[in-house]
Amino acid sequence: MINYPSVTVLSTGGGFIPLSWIYNLRDRLAESLSQCLPEPQCSLAQAILLGLRGNLPPPLTQSFYATGTTHLIAISGQNLTIILGMILSASVWLFGRKNRLYIWTSLAFLWLYTILTGMPATMIRAAIMGSVFLVAELLGRQRNGLAALCLAAALMAAVQPEVIWDTSFQLSFFSMLGLVFIAPYLIKFISPQEEPGRHRYAQSLKNIAIIGFGTTMAAIIATWPVTARDFHSFSLVGAPATFFLMPSFPAIMVASIFTSLAGLVWQPFGIVLGWIDWLFLSYFILVVRIFSAIPISYIQNFKLETWQVLLYYVILVGILLSIKYRQQVISIIQSFYPRFIGGLNNIGKIVSRPYLYWMLSFLLLANILVWTAFSMLPDGKLHVFVFDVGQGESILIRTPEGQNILVDSGPDPLSACTQLGNNLPFWDRHIDLLIQTQLQSDHCTGALELFSRYNVSGLAFTAYNNDSALSRELMGVAMQKSIRPWVLHAGQKLKLGENIWLDVLNPPQPLHAGTSDDANNNSLVLRLTCNKVSFLLTSDIGMEAERYLMENRADLRCAVLKIAHHGSRGSTSDQFLAIANPAAAAISAGAVNRFGHPSSEVLNKLTAQIGSERIFITAKQGNIEFITDGDKLWYKIEKPLQNQ
Repeated sequence: MINYPSVTVLSTGGGFIPLSWIYNLRDRLAESLSQCLPEPQCSLAQAILLGLRGNLPPPLTQSFYATGTTHLIAISGQNLTIILGMILSASVWLFGRKNRLYIWTSLAFLWLYTILTGMPATMIRAAIMGSVFLVAELLGRQRNGLAALCLAAALMAAVQPEVIWDTSFQLSFFSMLGLVFIAPYLIKFISPQEEPGRHRYAQSLKNIAIIGFGTTMAAIIATWPVTARDFHSFSLVGAPATFFLMPSFPAIMVASIFTSLAGLVWQPFGIVLGWIDWLFLSYFILVVRIFSAIPISYIQNFKLETWQVLLYYVILVGILLSIKYRQQVISIIQSFYPRFIGGLNNIGKIVSRPYLYWMLSFLLLANILVWTAFSMLPDGKLHVFVFDVGQGESILIRTPEGQNILVDSGPDPLSACTQLGNNLPFWDRHIDLLIQTQLQSDHCTGALELFSRYNVSGLAFTAYNNDSALSRELMGVAMQKSIRPWVLHAGQKLKLGENIWLDVLNPPQPLHAGTSDDANNNSLVLRLTCNKVSFLLTSDIGMEAERYLMENRADLRCAVLKIAHHGSRGSTSDQFLAIANPAAAAISAGAVNRFGHPSSEVLNKLTAQIGSERIFITAKQGNIEFITDGDKLWYKIEKPLQNQ
């Protein structure tokens, strides 16, 4: 790993030009989504639409693993099978089955999507198999789907023999087998008999949902043994989670496409469309997190042997063959389903005209967005968020008037952006002031990405500059954005609202020099006051800077103390803690970090003074939110308190 390497470009233009166009288009679409959507919704849209999964937050990625729904965000054969099922159902709805236009449309979109994802080997294999499936349908040879898929697999193996041992190839192959042999049975099982007089639009939407769910379940049934064998894990909630996720999946695909394209043409229009996309993406994330919270949702170290996988497929083939001759099973299942779907049919009957149906759908969507926006409006209180960004620091101050002041931007490009997306209203893309308490990487790495995703109005930082490559790049970006940075030092006072002040207590003028760590001791120390309640944000100062503050009689009293330097033993002296006399303490530290933060020595001091129940650590409690009206103080944490 090389931090801030020096790169010299020797030449350009040596690649395959059409492929470079494709990659450029994908990068532009990804950038457009990042400008129109907050995190983590943006990363999820990039993963689903473009196959760019690198920006997904690790906790969210783990939730997808726990719920067995990674196939919905992975560009693979299984994912393409689901998309193909959606395209087929939508094409049949639009063009009908009398002509073959729905096949040609599905074939065109299949390869267009494959090209858009950058044509990785997994997608090309899956696209070939999907094309064979569609050609078999076009020629009326769908009953010979097994022979067609075997032919496609044989051709791939002839070009690259070792491909048959590749997990992605096996997933593609079995997914298509599931689409050919299992999906028709599932769709037939869950489809009720059509009744005359039923509203045709409601019937069409119901058919799309049935076909989409049937193809998804077929892919899961056909591929889970391979997943369990190769990845040694299995989710018990994959089927129900997929059932609740699938209604939003087509909407996310369509909304993400239009949002990214609109953002390329005119960003404000893309942002407006992004509100709709945000709604479906947020629902998607909520469902995944709910199912992943179930204690028995995920079985790890679950490995199937090859003979067990083969036995499963033998049994599955036997079941499929037996179903063909056991029609009474189908009739039993169909006898229960009409009762479930009856309520939906009654809703369709009350809609007398097509335009009323679509108008009601639009009004419902608008109503959800409006009430969601209303619930996120400022509540007249001051909110201070200590974000869980790993081994780094980022704190958001949100004033009663809705101003956003971000103190530090975290140790990596996306952690702060993700937390802002989770805690700010979905339409709010504005940071009124970014304050960098110091210019070391664990405090300011996320600033560059923040400038590209949010409208940052102001930048302030300490006068001490370590002149690193990162700090130089940050200053360059600020100049490009026509932002004139402020240099903060002790004695300055910023008014953030009625009775809300931000006092700068450190560094002095001239700066500290000759200390054990000048960069840390010259960090900004900020005291935020809201009437009777105050917060002391100490960045990474050491005991030498603490001694300076005490000797110069700085007002250190606070209700909440943000412990300096992630709880290092080189900070938070007994005298400093006694003068500050906090009612609660917050520590920003990463789980299992190599520095041993927070130190047991600091934790013992805090426990003795304020009690363990008022010590909050991001590595244990996640995000920490303090709320005050100026007289009272409340807190919210993501995870329950444990004995420290």
